Amino acid sequence: MNTLPEEQERQFSSINISFNDGEGNIVRGVLSFNKDENKRNNKAVILAHGLASSSESSTSIILESILAENIATLRFDFYGHGKSQGEFEKLTLTRAVDDIVCAAGFLMKMGYERIALVGSSFGGFAALIAATIPEVNKRLCLLVLKSPASRNLGAMLLDESGKSIDEWRKTPIEYHIGKRTLRLRFSFFEDAEGYSGSDYIKQLDLPILVVHGDKDTTVPLEDSRALCSSNEACTLKVIKGADHRYKGHFDEMIDSIVSFINHNF
Repeated sequence: MNTLPEEQERQFSSINISFNDGEGNIVRGVLSFNKDENKRNNKAVILAHGLASSSESSTSIILESILAENIATLRFDFYGHGKSQGEFEKLTLTRAVDDIVCAAGFLMKMGYERIALVGSSFGGFAALIAATIPEVNKRLCLLVLKSPASRNLGAMLLDESGKSIDEWRKTPIEYHIGKRTLRLRFSFFEDAEGYSGSDYIKQLDLPILVVHGDKDTTVPLEDSRALCSSNEACTLKVIKGADHRYKGHFDEMIDSIVSFINHNF
């Protein structure tokens, strides 16, 4: 397990923060940074979690523990997730993109001038789109996408639900995560159909890392291969034997991300 010695874990401080999204909903998160004011800099990493996950995901917590001593980290809950306001049922990809844009704006107001984005799965799709928004792009230094959904997001969830598109139009589909059953309205499908990751990655001129397991049955590896082929600055790291959750390969995934950030940021 990729963790830090206890004495190193105490080298950064964490504070609960909140900001408003574009519609005035409260987005809550945690900002972490070096305890010593003299050792802080103007760099920060935004950590965007996956669908039905939260800012308490293992990926976000461990990246924070490794990075925050040298690079500030902001992990937050998307609309309708964790401690943030909103109804999960009303979630759309557009809302998630707005959350990331607002998170970047919050960091800029805090004095952070150089920003990196790390997005997982659904959060990876949102991060990719947000990276092209001018107010984010002007401060963005690098982008990391972990097992990103990058196309056919609504269709992917439709297949998982076992419903037809007409059934989804009439009633929300159920999204199962562990023992929880969550629901998404058809507006999620309509919204997601307007996005294709390849259209956005072509617009970026910065270092990009895509990490994907070759045993991922949730998001096909071929989607990330196609995504990276659209931008010469994109590096694809394929982790052999890894599924969507990187069971048994978690450390390799974390190490790949940390190494890329340290080298390019």
